[in-house]
Amino acid sequence: MIFGVSVAFSTSMVIFTLLRWCVAVCSVSMFTCGYVYCMEIVGGNWVTYIGIGLEIPWSFAYMLIPVVSWVFPAWNQFTIAVSIPIILMIIILLIPGMAPESPRWLLIQGRIDDADKILDCASKMNGKNIEKTKISTEKPGLRRSTLIMYYLFFTNSFVYYGLTLNSGSLIPGDLHINIIVSAILEILANVLTIFSFIYAGRRLSVCISMFIGGFCLIIIPAVSATIGKTILAQIGRFTITGSFSMVFVYAVEIFPTVVRNVGLGSSSMFARIGSIIAPYIGRECGKLFPAAPVLIFGASSLLASLLVLFLPETRNNTLPDTIEEGELFNAENGGFMLCKKKKADVDASANFNLKNTA
Repeated sequence: MIFGVSVAFSTSMVIFTLLRWCVAVCSVSMFTCGYVYCMEIVGGNWVTYIGIGLEIPWSFAYMLIPVVSWVFPAWNQFTIAVSIPIILMIIILLIPGMAPESPRWLLIQGRIDDADKILDCASKMNGKNIEKTKISTEKPGLRRSTLIMYYLFFTNSFVYYGLTLNSGSLIPGDLHINIIVSAILEILANVLTIFSFIYAGRRLSVCISMFIGGFCLIIIPAVSATIGKTILAQIGRFTITGSFSMVFVYAVEIFPTVVRNVGLGSSSMFARIGSIIAPYIGRECGKLFPAAPVLIFGASSLLASLLVLFLPETRNNTLPDTIEEGELFNAENGGFMLCKKKKADVDASANFNLKNTA
């Protein structure tokens, strides 16, 4: 908040850029830590509800940007207006007991008594007993999932901000109307994502979402009607919004507790790289070849839809806590989805034949 308000009083471009960099570092760090914290204190289907639900306020805020810019047209007034509301969050965090420490983090740090107190309090509030499990086996697999997750974050941010920051050129129509419509579609996409995650799982949901988005963007140059281009672009952005929300939940469930904050933070770093490159692809490449931006965005999304099939399905699985648990889970459940199914069928057939032989 301090850096955000200070931006409004910048006296030079150097100071403005430095302060905006500080705002970006603080906001991304705050969101990443807060997201991981929320995901570590819930379980079951609530992981999906909370993980995707945290993205809906983002869409509401995005929808309010045109309204705030209309009320405060001057850039310095606009900056102050969007920075002041952070005070509300600070007040909430200062209330004692409102945000206890993550029990998973406490257990990894060896603070078992502190974790027990929080878990006991939670179990009494929810009327449920605490079940404890422990796994300690080493197998490779986490590295592959990490690299794929990096690309998923890069692509989602690359395409999302490529379409968002270039709404006026890549999506035909009025800029302010496009932003409001896109924000409404974001909310709908996040709501549908919850149902998709619960009934279709993580891997298939992300795959289908990114495939549809990539396909819609790639065929835009082949459509001549303006309304057709607008509809395809909004569908592409709609599905990418859904997949962007999905990968946050997916990453939290893949990375073990000891490196979950680092894993999500480093994935977010690759997302920032994508958002940095996106405006140049949308603007500069568009000047050379108008169809290039949507073709690049679409191809990147299609490749991501293929790579996600190599990730493990995490639905209804306990979050790994240690590196060993994470490696075991990714090694046993990762790999190309179709090959995994085929291998499972072969193993089942072999077991059936052995039983019949016996």
